[in-house]
Amino acid sequence: MRLHAATTPGPGQPSVGELEMYQAGQVAYQHYRAASAVVGDAMLTADGRKLAPASDALAHRITYLEQALAHLDTVGPDQRLLAVAL
Repeated sequence: MRLHAATTPGPGQPSVGELEMYQAGQVAYQHYRAASAVVGDAMLTADGRKLAPASDALAHRITYLEQALAHLDTVGPDQRLLAVAL
């Protein structure tokens, strides 16, 4: 996969960090990318906690996704979410 990306440059190529997740299969990769799009790279909760992966390792990214999605499940319907791109 890395060789293919190196020989066919351009947009839409997976990063080296995503290759490990892609090897888990198409559906797993799709769920991973969808969850990542929802929670972003890090999250600051209303009580001041920062949720973020401990590193770029796949295990740490998945742990963060689990924590962030669990936190979003606790957000009430009257609360607002704010997304910031830095």
